[in-house]
Amino acid sequence: YYRLGQLTNATATLEASIKADTAGGSAHDFFFLAMSHHRLGNSAQADDYFGKALKWVADQPSLSAEWKAELEAFRAEAEEVLGKSKAK
Repeated sequence: YYRLGQLTNATATLEASIKADTAGGSAHDFFFLAMSHHRLGNSAQADDYFGKALKWVADQPSLSAEWKAELEAFRAEAEEVLGKSKAK
């Protein structure tokens, strides 16, 4: 839904998915929720989800190289959308 510009559907679907997930969601969900909320004008929620995504990644030291690369691409996209510079 996010890629289609259906931001309300994107947020509703991702938030429902997080609630149904016994692990409480992942950075994949959180980065797209951050971008969706930002584009909907909900900057506080966007920042919250972006922070959750960063924490989730930091809490996963054993991610495969493929997952790390994918999440880094999503992070870079979210940073661009949210107007953030990458923390070093």
